[in-house]
Amino acid sequence: DGWGKEVINHFSTDLVTTGNYWTDSNGRDVLHRKRNERPYYPYHNDEPVAGNYYPVTTAMYIRDRTRQFTILTDTSNAGGSIQDGSLELLCHRRCLHKDGWGVGEVLNETARITPYFQKGIPNGEHLGPGLIQRATHYITLTSITRAASVWRRKIDDIYFQPQFSFSTVAVGNNASAEHHTTTNAWAPLAATLAKQLQLITVQQWSTSEKMLLLRVGHQYGVG
Repeated sequence: DGWGKEVINHFSTDLVTTGNYWTDSNGRDVLHRKRNERPYYPYHNDEPVAGNYYPVTTAMYIRDRTRQFTILTDTSNAGGSIQDGSLELLCHRRCLHKDGWGVGEVLNETARITPYFQKGIPNGEHLGPGLIQRATHYITLTSITRAASVWRRKIDDIYFQPQFSFSTVAVGNNASAEHHTTTNAWAPLAATLAKQLQLITVQQWSTSEKMLLLRVGHQYGVG
């Protein structure tokens, strides 16, 4: 239809947030944001929407004195709180005109693009259908005291789903395939970790001394 598109998912609540919101930092840490402000220098915002968008890898949230509203995403998006009590995530964008901010081309991702700086053909020509990005957003509304224990565990369910694998097995003459089972499992821990702890890394450190590198993190970010 000749029009560029920016598709967002917008959520409005009755939380009194006074411009405050939080976004994750690559899934582990959480960073506080303040609409139209920067913590280290005076800031004048000429772009009230884009200037308040930040990368969102896994989660973002707003809260008031007692409640927290959290959005989880299974795909990296941009997000912000443009109005008090609201959150929005930019799911996809396809623009057909330059915005004049230095990129030098339109933000129009297509199935294929001709090479840049190659003689004899148009440089960076966008061809074919536009790319499509999909995301699933999950929302939680809890008390502030319970929020981390809810959304941190939920994001693990989203990103660390079980991986299934299958293989053929050799069956002897006197056994049937229906009754042949095999076990191939190994756990580095002899006991279950406390629910606030998360096993981050198990890596072989030294083959000669049979050493492992074990990293454990606090799931709820305390301390």
